[in-house]
Order: sequence, then C-alpha cells, then structure tokens
Amino acid sequence: MSDVERGEIRTPEYALQVRDFTGLRYGKITPTDIDGFIDFDNKLFIFLEPKYKGKGVDRGQELALERLCDACRKAGVRSVVIVADHEASPPAPIPCAACVVRVIYDGTWRPPNFPITVRKAIDYLLTLPPLASEWEPPCFPSIPAPTPPRTSRSLCERSRPERSGWGFALR
Repeated sequence: MSDVERGEIRTPEYALQVRDFTGLRYGKITPTDIDGFIDFDNKLFIFLEPKYKGKGVDRGQELALERLCDACRKAGVRSVVIVADHEASPPAPIPCAACVVRVIYDGTWRPPNFPITVRKAIDYLLTLPPLASEWEPPCFPSIPAPTPPRTSRSLCERSRPERSGWGFALR
C-alpha cells in the first residue's frame, strides 16, 4: 500500500469530478450513488450516506438504499443503511466517522434515541451476534421507537425526535 492511509481518498482530484449520467435515463429511473460502503467479512454490510445537515435524501436514492439493504438481508447478510448529518462546507472533507446519525434503516427507517456518531453506531453494530432477529445492548434501556406515519416527505428528511435510551431493534 502507498503512503496514503487506508480510508483516505487516494486521488481526490478524481473524487471531485462530477458524474454525468446524461443518456442513462429510463423513464423516471436515473442512476444514484452510495457515498460509503463497508463490508465486514460478508457478515455485516453498512451503507453510509452523509448529508449536509438538514438536506434530505432524494426519494429515488432512498428507495435504492432500501432495496439494496433488503436484498442483502434476504441473502443472509445483516445490512444497515446509515444516513448521517455533517456541517462541512466544500472544499473541506466530510469527517464521516464523526457525523451524527440521523436515521438507520434495517427494514424500517428509525432515528436513534440520542445523538450518536457513525463510528459509535458501527462499533455497536459490530458487537451484535450475526443475524439476530432482534438485538438490544445491555447498556441501553428498551424503549420502543414509534414508526412515524408516511407522508409525502421522505423519512430521511425528518428531524430526529429527542428521546432518551437506544430503544430500537434491528431485524
């Protein structure tokens, strides 16, 4: 490996290039992107989507992330989508590990019940047994998270309600 640290972008000048998907529209369908993906030995997949604080995930991207996560879970791999907030303005890099989790998808979109960074959320996910149908860490109380009603706004656009306790179980 070169002098570049693992996790750092090796060619930032290429990462800054705008992708032109002109000519790849199929009716209402157009390409989307995934900002981050971590594969923990085919036992846990993390799909990461950091967004500038308050910016929503487009409905098409939300559907793509849901469907990708669901397909991986059907294939037997625990899979989670994490949408997180950051406040880094261009051209500053986005410190993804320090981003605050807005919502997590594991079959259902739900916010964490208290502020937690992406790093701490992933560290927690790594402590869980593989393919457990429900999980709860012993250090967090069990407080069920209500499922918000569907509106015309994307679930990823909703702000995080303030509650205490972790309070959700992944499927």
